[in-house]
Amino acid sequence: MRLEIDQTFGQLALEQRPAQLEIEQPKADFEIEQSSSQIEINSEPVEIDIDYTAPQEDMDIYSPRAFGEKIAQEGLNAGMEGTAKYARQGYELAQIEDGGDALVRQAVENSGINDEKEVVLSPKRPIDINVRPDSQEINVQPAQFNLKTRPNWPRIDATYPRVDIYLAQQPELNIRVVDLRV
Repeated sequence: MRLEIDQTFGQLALEQRPAQLEIEQPKADFEIEQSSSQIEINSEPVEIDIDYTAPQEDMDIYSPRAFGEKIAQEGLNAGMEGTAKYARQGYELAQIEDGGDALVRQAVENSGINDEKEVVLSPKRPIDINVRPDSQEINVQPAQFNLKTRPNWPRIDATYPRVDIYLAQQPELNIRVVDLRV
């Protein structure tokens, strides 16, 4: 007897998918609120005092009040000096019998020939200038910041690895009798 054997081997198939991972990280959300800063400046003006009194007096220029005081003082001095002068001259004339030239000397003295007067064209003392600088007060209120943040979690898309094993071809075994003769 003769047998014919046909055999087909089974085949296994293997399909493999690797793991996949996608990560997306969105930026954090934040909000900033800011108030404006405040600046306040308080200042007082510069003060300048200029006093011309001393240089004007050096040039015989007076305010009405000062001129009145000066004339009053000069009048008092002139009255006292004049009284003393007239008393002295009277005493000299009373002594005329002692000789001398009292009349001639008194005539020259009373004529003002030897009087000297000083004329001033520029002051001897400078102008008095006083400066009080300004004062400033600066108040600053800095800006206020308010920061609000909210983190965002990452978005993850993942697929696990997969291996599929299946039978791609069925095994087969065929045995046939071809000849029955022995």
